[in-house]
Amino acid sequence: MPSGEGYMRAKAMLQERFGTPFMIADAWIRKVTGGRKITGRDKRALREFADELQVCSLTLDAMGYIGDLSPQLVLVQIVERLPLYLCGRWLSVVRRIRREDRLPNIFDLVDFVQGAADEENDPVYGRLLTKDQGGRGISQNKKSTGLKKGAFSTTATGNDVTPQLCVICKESHSLFGCDKFKRMQLDDRLKLVRENRLCFNCLEKGHMSRNCKLKRVCSVYGCNRKHTKFLHQQKPEQPQQAQEEAVGPSPEKIESHVTGAGNMKVLLPIVPVWVYAAGSNIGVETLALLDSGSTSTFCTKKLAARVKASGLSSIVSVSTLERANSELQTSVVSLKVAAKSSSRMVNLSKVYTKTDININSDHLLMKEDVDKLQHLTDVDFPSTTKLQVDLLIGQDYPELICPLEIRRGEPRDPYAVRTVLGWTLNGPVQSDGRKMAVTSHYISDEISLEDQCKLFWSLEGIETLHCDAKGMSVKDREVLKLWEDNVVMNGGHYQLPIPFKERPPPLCDNRWMAQQRLHSLRRRLLRDTAMHAKYSQGMADLVAKGYAEEVDETQPPNGTCWYLPHHPVINPKKPDKLRIVFDCAAKCLGVGLNDVVMQGPDLTNKLTGVLLRFRRAPIAIMADVEAMFRQVTVHPDERDVLRFLWWPDGRVDEDPKTYRMCVHLFGGTWSPSCCSFAMRQTAKDYGDQCNTQAPRVVEMNFYVDDCLVSVEEEDEAIRLASELRTLLQKGGFRLAKWMSSNKSSANHTSTRSGQASGWTRPEL
Repeated sequence: MPSGEGYMRAKAMLQERFGTPFMIADAWIRKVTGGRKITGRDKRALREFADELQVCSLTLDAMGYIGDLSPQLVLVQIVERLPLYLCGRWLSVVRRIRREDRLPNIFDLVDFVQGAADEENDPVYGRLLTKDQGGRGISQNKKSTGLKKGAFSTTATGNDVTPQLCVICKESHSLFGCDKFKRMQLDDRLKLVRENRLCFNCLEKGHMSRNCKLKRVCSVYGCNRKHTKFLHQQKPEQPQQAQEEAVGPSPEKIESHVTGAGNMKVLLPIVPVWVYAAGSNIGVETLALLDSGSTSTFCTKKLAARVKASGLSSIVSVSTLERANSELQTSVVSLKVAAKSSSRMVNLSKVYTKTDININSDHLLMKEDVDKLQHLTDVDFPSTTKLQVDLLIGQDYPELICPLEIRRGEPRDPYAVRTVLGWTLNGPVQSDGRKMAVTSHYISDEISLEDQCKLFWSLEGIETLHCDAKGMSVKDREVLKLWEDNVVMNGGHYQLPIPFKERPPPLCDNRWMAQQRLHSLRRRLLRDTAMHAKYSQGMADLVAKGYAEEVDETQPPNGTCWYLPHHPVINPKKPDKLRIVFDCAAKCLGVGLNDVVMQGPDLTNKLTGVLLRFRRAPIAIMADVEAMFRQVTVHPDERDVLRFLWWPDGRVDEDPKTYRMCVHLFGGTWSPSCCSFAMRQTAKDYGDQCNTQAPRVVEMNFYVDDCLVSVEEEDEAIRLASELRTLLQKGGFRLAKWMSSNKSSANHTSTRSGQASGWTRPEL
């Protein structure tokens, strides 16, 4: 036998015995489901498992066996390998996914495990998760050696072609792939890099970081310097402040501690800021204390008056070091705050007002305080001498007090912290010899006894069961005002804008992700011809009914583009019906459409109240709004964030074309609120043309898209059903599936709505 033929036969035999796609897929599935369970905070094992799971999904996806990882029992076996705390977090993810009317799949699980591994292995904040496990916190920086980072010279010979070896374990991999390097403390990593004269950016020899050709900066949020994240110097761990969350007017504990003593001047983290009232452009410059020991935010009544901010009055029970349980009259206002040198606004939706905050001027930063601090000579501290502290920001807005960078000196030296609001100086400095004020603040407030009684009575009273009044947050009112100002009637349907958190929305180009999901869908449809036919018909209906339109890709988009993956969902109780669901929760680079959109106010009536009102009278009427979520259109300028890919006429062998939805989507977090608003707007705009209670029925007797109402007389039922149908049609909504407990009413509604003659008596 020729050697070439023998080789090919041997290769074919090995391929048959060990390389068939089925055997490879089976081996991968057994590997990811049958490994050892990850215990505790074993972040290295979690990272290895995350990488293993991702490689498995990509391999099986390329082989066309990704469906073997989708059964829920297989996903359960994979999740059972995770630590207990991650299993609990996965249950929350599953609950959110099921609300989108679909089941979790392997891609959801891969994203979840990858995200958890990234959090656990974060070189800066990952230690926050292991502090209570007996591990050490972030090490303190050693005394400066006087050398600037990257300030060394090196020589390189162009004739050396020997591959780079790891300077620690002498193996053929870079420091980025060295586990020993990653496990080292920050000071040890810095010392190793300096001693071996490595670039702080790419960790290779031959150049300094400022000359590094690698176009990359530190990935730690807010840093943006030219060094690797493994060499980023960050703040030490700070104790976490426990917070209590509750629904409604729950008791709150507010604590704040600041101290100064003797002749030593102690500086507090105080920065100048611009403050505005919510919904106003009137700005006032003042000082803000960033208090990591407070769980709530306060401002002075004078500041609230200057920015013309008003809110609801409240009485709280306040305890201080000198007096306990004293009642304080306060107001809860909404503000916006921005750094003095930035235009970025941060909303403070809940701020308590009080007469004074009482921060002594001895705690403010003076220019002479930093003149002798060598480690802070290059820090530009803002001036705080001409203003007073009118705002105290607590832990309820952590993004404002979270340190982005920290500068430290000797153990007794003050340290500087950079936040999104600017630089602050903290700690003791040399004073001018005069006696410094000693201040201490402690505030503990709880809901007053009177309010507690009202809350108790409201919980016990039966009237709350049918009361549909709901409180609205500042964001809810913002969305409501957006819709009220921009609602228009277009083509017989209401047109409402998508309530983006910011415009344009911060979404990246995710077409590649949509193409990958479409490729997986293609393999599924090829295996199931019946599903392929239903899916193609469903897509054709979307375009034919005007719910979607083809995109002219020769024209530039109107703005941000976002592509929505889609998949089929089949209800086990209705196996012949297929629903196409667009995945608004799909993420690219950690961000998805639902992440950049406000949810809007909850305008859905309480089910208990709807049912109680439904049983008031003897004649019951029921109906359903047909395709409710597709009756409210989107402005053409916003439709490019609702793009999707599909093959023309369902021919999967051709290149897919780009389409976009013209209506609000079922899977969007804002859609239920949007559609409910449109229905109520219909009753508001056309209700004066009705002679019955139809407008009130639209407002009070609908639960999402189901109408449940009862009346006393047969004639009244017929008139109400007729006017309900006419009223909602003016807003683009069509009532269908009529049922009634009265035969004449049922016959009338069935005939008028095009249903078969006859009546249905529901179980009431």
